[in-house]
Amino acid sequence: MPSFSQQFIDRVRQANPIKDVIGERVQLKKKGKNWMACCPFHNEKTPSFSVSADKGFFKCFGCGKGGNVFTFLMEHDGLSFPEAVEALANRAGIPLEVVGGSAKGIEVAANRRRKKNNLLELCKFAGNFFEKNLYSGNEGKAAREYLKQREISDQAARAFRLGYSPDRWEALRHAANREGYSDEDLVAAGLLIKNEESGSYYDRFRGRLIFPIWDLSGNVIAFGGRVIGEGEPKYLNSPETSFYNKSKVLYPIHLTKRAIQQKGMAILCEGYMDVLTLSQFRFTYTVASCGTSLTEGQTHLLKRFAKKVVVAFDGDAAGQEASLKSISVLLEQGIDVYIAELANGEDPDSYLKKHGREKFGELLSNAVPFFPYLLSNLKSSIDTRTPHGQQQLCEKVFPLLLKFDSEIVRGGYLDQLADSLDISRERILKEFIIFSEQKRKIIYEQKRDEKIKSDTDELSVSERELLAIILTNHEALKHALTHLDIEYIEHPEAHALVRLLYEACANETWKGLEPFLNDVTEEQAQLITGILSNCPDYEKSWRKPLSDCIDSLHNEVYTRVIKNLKAELKTVEDFDERIKILERIKSYQKLKKDRVKQLNI
Repeated sequence: MPSFSQQFIDRVRQANPIKDVIGERVQLKKKGKNWMACCPFHNEKTPSFSVSADKGFFKCFGCGKGGNVFTFLMEHDGLSFPEAVEALANRAGIPLEVVGGSAKGIEVAANRRRKKNNLLELCKFAGNFFEKNLYSGNEGKAAREYLKQREISDQAARAFRLGYSPDRWEALRHAANREGYSDEDLVAAGLLIKNEESGSYYDRFRGRLIFPIWDLSGNVIAFGGRVIGEGEPKYLNSPETSFYNKSKVLYPIHLTKRAIQQKGMAILCEGYMDVLTLSQFRFTYTVASCGTSLTEGQTHLLKRFAKKVVVAFDGDAAGQEASLKSISVLLEQGIDVYIAELANGEDPDSYLKKHGREKFGELLSNAVPFFPYLLSNLKSSIDTRTPHGQQQLCEKVFPLLLKFDSEIVRGGYLDQLADSLDISRERILKEFIIFSEQKRKIIYEQKRDEKIKSDTDELSVSERELLAIILTNHEALKHALTHLDIEYIEHPEAHALVRLLYEACANETWKGLEPFLNDVTEEQAQLITGILSNCPDYEKSWRKPLSDCIDSLHNEVYTRVIKNLKAELKTVEDFDERIKILERIKSYQKLKKDRVKQLNI
């Protein structure tokens, strides 16, 4: 996360009057010196949300929330503090000023932000292009007819910015090229596909009804496309990009987060059409996972706005299986989980159109708490008339109960389990204690192994410093190539990057940092920008830091080899073998000693 100086934060705050920022999201009315509105954070009929333009803060006298312009954006848009600062800086047209790191690191990070903003503008352009095509003449007629057939109103279609991708190979490409966007930009945004054999490009979405996908701030970051008529795949989604990670996005939480927050709960469904239909029937507190099993990232996002979730997946076998899988992920985030039981063959879209709003409201009101639903489903596939079946069911249930810290909550579910299996609570509790102790032992061992792994996963200080030096100075890179063997770089990510740098230097294809960032993976680019943002500037004075770095890397390897040889020595009994190992230890100790002398000169 970027770090900002207090001076910069104050400048951003002064450039974004709180009344204007809140007024863009909430309808304010003047009352005396202040501005009033119904609170966006809870459901109320009488306005108790007050904004003081003079003092620069807001306060709700109903729910108690209050703070400055940054606090409001964090609460309202679900942003972290650095994200709120960056959003408001962009709003005011203020270039970001990140504290710490080298000038080159800050420049690289700024260039990456510019590239990201350019791609987001491209996605916005594409969204407008698709939307325009839905309503223009004959081209979008089939999509309009499909929406009419699915009983999606024009108001809903426009609210969700639905669009249509023309059934042509290069419609979007040509339109975007005319606006100055390159084919490379379109590929990076997931909108074009490149034919590797011919080198030609073509639109990813053709002849499809388009659903824009937004991030929390309302930026279009991806698209979903539903084929019109026959064709496969039925739904086609954008690939993951540098700014779109489908496991961390819910559709369309940008539009529904306020309703979810005010209601204190969310309806979780499967698809785009379910969301649209639910919205038409005034169930606006809805999100969909859209083509992916519910993930930890999605539930973490949902938890920002709701403490209760009603899962309304399709009523078929696949939907029931998805419901069962979602329970564990939601419980992990401490969310209360209920299941709306739809009949086989039904989904929220078809149920609402067949039975109406009132009946669906009853379905939500009668939603089953997750535990009875879970027991019922498990008992349908496990014969609990036998002790082995009872144990099998318990082994399925116990891991979920371990997610609860409260003894009262856990005890209540154990009571329900005992009643369901017609077994005494004492026997169930005893079995649960045995299971939990075994699980704790496994978790302890896993955490210990993870700690050992994390200790080795982190780049060493010397590896980070080496990369910071040779990435920003070609002369330093040439020096490292002839004075440091790549085998002394032990961390796999650092090793891979240094190998790429050495190859570029040896082949005389090194063109500088910016082109190099375009050639590496997104993970490698993030690692590089993170290193450069937190290291001094080595562009001019690099010789001594690089020399010290090379000596340190040699010594780190020598230390590790000596440690391993000493461990090996303890296991060897043969006298001659022990002498050989001792000689090797002595030679590495001498190498290390000589290196230390060089460091101290």
